[in-house]
Amino acid sequence: MMNILQFFRSSTYWQFAIGAWLLSFLVLPGSQSQNLFTYVAILLPVLATFRLVELKEFFSDPLSLGLLLVILALFSTSFIDGDPSSIAKFGTMVLLFYLGIIRVPSYSNETAYKIAWILLLIIIVYVIGNMVWKYQQGIWQPGVRLVELIGKLENPIYVTNIMGCMLAIITLTGIQLRKIQYVIIAYILTLFLALAVLQTRSILPMTIIMGIITYFALRSHTSMTNRITKLVLVTFASLLALLIAYALLHTTIGESLLTRKFYRIEIWQGFIGETMRCGMWLGCGPEHKFHYISHDGQTMVNPHSIFFTQFYKAGVIGLIPLLTISIWALVYSFRQKYWAGWFFMAALIGLSIDGSSLIHSPNMRWLMFHLPLALLIAKRLQDKRTIPDSPNSASPFPAPLP
Repeated sequence: MMNILQFFRSSTYWQFAIGAWLLSFLVLPGSQSQNLFTYVAILLPVLATFRLVELKEFFSDPLSLGLLLVILALFSTSFIDGDPSSIAKFGTMVLLFYLGIIRVPSYSNETAYKIAWILLLIIIVYVIGNMVWKYQQGIWQPGVRLVELIGKLENPIYVTNIMGCMLAIITLTGIQLRKIQYVIIAYILTLFLALAVLQTRSILPMTIIMGIITYFALRSHTSMTNRITKLVLVTFASLLALLIAYALLHTTIGESLLTRKFYRIEIWQGFIGETMRCGMWLGCGPEHKFHYISHDGQTMVNPHSIFFTQFYKAGVIGLIPLLTISIWALVYSFRQKYWAGWFFMAALIGLSIDGSSLIHSPNMRWLMFHLPLALLIAKRLQDKRTIPDSPNSASPFPAPLP
């Protein structure tokens, strides 16, 4: 019995469990099957094996405490309009997920580069497979937007955002490893599928902002000080920008992307107004029903941003901890140049314009927000354990099994 418990605590198990969990978003149809897999592979093993010392170490990190405050804020405002037991359940599930992820060892940037490429290629195969299947069924044609993909990762916007996250990791680690040609290939593949097939515009701000951040973060790196490297990157970025501009202005796909209306500003204004009517400090509560009707009659049921959603549901008291942990994690990631931080940065860009509640049953926001943040917290905790004479140097987490 002890050997079984030791196995479920080991980093070996958690590496395979998280890998399988990632793939489950692509191969398991619908929410129920994917949720069941999450319970069996992640949440139940944590619940059966966690120890109080692990919980104490987890909450020794400010990012973990900030996450707890986000959950507690939603729990408090659920008494206004919501179900406190539901928030308590989902909040517990989220915390169990984190306690499992922090058992995963920190990967080097070189290993992360390989993993990011593998995941990017798997998602590319996933998109192409959906293209072929839908074409054979007569429900998709080249040049038309590919929507409602098979699997839990069905939303083309989230598929694009995950590809953008992998691209961010590849950009950071690829430049560090001087694999510039492969970084360029990753950009071409991602932008082509995102713009021409999935036809989502969110990839543009993600690639632009992450490109700028990466340049400034790595400009002191030896590979970035190489003039030839700089010339190659600037030339590629310029040619790519011209090609995208031409495609947007002179193709039917570009016309579709540009003519599709962008409702975000209008939606945010509507939900901010409703929040102010409910009360700025506590918000409207997690279950408050509000449908925003746009100027042209479109009905919007959520704010399409994790930050505006948190403000709408929990007011200022819920928004402050979410903003705090996001900014704290971004600053730490920029300074440390750690790949999980780049994952989190890219995810935040996407979730800022396309996201909703973070405290819910297992869904794509767990993949986009909770996974990279948990990996970042794991890195911080593991770094703390390596400090000599640190009170946390005696780790409660077992070493990987041989």
